[in-house]
Amino acid sequence: MPAPPDVATELRTQVRRWALTNLDAGALEELGHVPQRILAELAELGLFSLTLPEAHGGAGLGIADACLLVEELARHDRSVATTVGLHLGLGTRGIVAFGAP
Repeated sequence: MPAPPDVATELRTQVRRWALTNLDAGALEELGHVPQRILAELAELGLFSLTLPEAHGGAGLGIADACLLVEELARHDRSVATTVGLHLGLGTRGIVAFGAP
């Protein structure tokens, strides 16, 4: 079930604002990796827990809303978008489905 439009829109606005200030695709390409500072800021924004259930501390968003946010990141840097996107599905689905408390 998608998040209410205002929630998804607000998150997208926050992601856009953050990305415009903090992501420089050329600089990241030259560096050759995503710096820990960027990953920490993405975590602070809650982007690594978008699809986690609220019971586990996540935002409980559906995949469609999460995709919109990853799409916004991709407008600024595809490697950062891929890092977040893979984490939201491949990286956490198994833990949520089969992990112990």
